[in-house]
Amino acid sequence: MSLPRQDIEADFIYSALESFLNQTATAPMASGLDWGRIEEIAGRNSVMPILLSVLDNSQIPKNIVHRWRQLSIGTELFYQRAKRAAITLCRIFDEEGIPAAVLRGMALTQSVYPDPSLRPMVDVDILVPESARHILPQLMQKHGLVLKTALRSQFIYLIDGVVFEIHWSLLTPKRYRNIVDAAAWLESRRLTPTGEGMLYCLTPENELLELVFHSFIHHEVKNLLQLIDIALVSNLEALDWHYLVSWCRDASVTRLFFFTVGLADHLFKLGLRKRLNEVGAALPSLCGDMVDAYQASWLGGDTRRQFLRRKANLLHVAESPMVKLRQVVRFFSVDELCRFARFKA
Repeated sequence: MSLPRQDIEADFIYSALESFLNQTATAPMASGLDWGRIEEIAGRNSVMPILLSVLDNSQIPKNIVHRWRQLSIGTELFYQRAKRAAITLCRIFDEEGIPAAVLRGMALTQSVYPDPSLRPMVDVDILVPESARHILPQLMQKHGLVLKTALRSQFIYLIDGVVFEIHWSLLTPKRYRNIVDAAAWLESRRLTPTGEGMLYCLTPENELLELVFHSFIHHEVKNLLQLIDIALVSNLEALDWHYLVSWCRDASVTRLFFFTVGLADHLFKLGLRKRLNEVGAALPSLCGDMVDAYQASWLGGDTRRQFLRRKANLLHVAESPMVKLRQVVRFFSVDELCRFARFKA
């Protein structure tokens, strides 16, 4: 692993997260750790509950243990409230004949996280077909739910203090918007019992695709939690890699998908290369600059150079000339130029 500097705190966090993902014993804590920096990195990446679950709490400063436990309790309470609201919403969609599925955090707490308190959430994402776009606000109004905000590809509602983002398009950027047929993915959704009611989730394969696209295209892998989500699903023994390879090839996103999965494998030593070799696929070799550009975002100290390197990665994974052209045009948009100007040289 190439670190941007000799950073024992970052190395320690990576090791602990690797232990969590691979279900191995955590290495002993090194002496001289800067717990203020560990807490800063953990907070930046929303991994405090995970670290608390794998580390020897007796060796962590008591004030930090207290804060992290409070956060874990808050995460669990938010999850319970959000789950109840999501179950209600899924029931409404069923009554109205609208296929829907929860995504990301709410879906992953039902499938790959051993405990929901380990996966912080700030909202709940739900996928519906585009055909529901024009009728959904009226149907929701009928059930006493008032639209809060309408955006380009989603409706936002506030239910029991929880923000719900209802998407009819998984990808907002025009260069990738049409690669996912939400209606087709919803045809294969799975009913998931929760003990309090039923939720619908995508298949693990489609959820992994969605996680990769959301993380890389929308957020440029801005935090470690996104990679942990991807790693947990990638580690599933029953995952159909043949389907994933075929789907990515047909959608011309093979480079994008395996670059992002490769980043998780590289960082957390998941051992995915062997599994992929068996289905005739391979993870890319990632040079230090490619990885360090994201580490600058995860660990702090981001610069214009690292910002530009991440943009270069976006071009690197684009497979068609039109996607490359639209990506370049996007670089010169007002919001991208403003973001660049805010970084230090």
